[in-house]
Amino acid sequence: MRYVIGKYCDDVEDFDRAFDNFRRANQLMRTVGALYDRRKHTERIDRIIQEAGLAGPSDLQDLAHGNHCRQMAGSPENQQGLGRALAQL
Repeated sequence: MRYVIGKYCDDVEDFDRAFDNFRRANQLMRTVGALYDRRKHTERIDRIIQEAGLAGPSDLQDLAHGNHCRQMAGSPENQQGLGRALAQL
């Protein structure tokens, strides 16, 4: 809720109150939110890429342009891996 209040204050150019609300929202998130772990995040993304059957950067570029998804759509053996990978997102 503090983020929403901060956004509203920012929109109406009440920048001091916006900053206070964003700061408080961040403080609250530190008490309840999970801390970011770069190693775990990298491992998770690597696992998703592997399960989707993507080989490397060229596949990721194709994926960004939609080419890989079209190719995989007709490939039943790959649909299951892609489904598992997407379910993890």
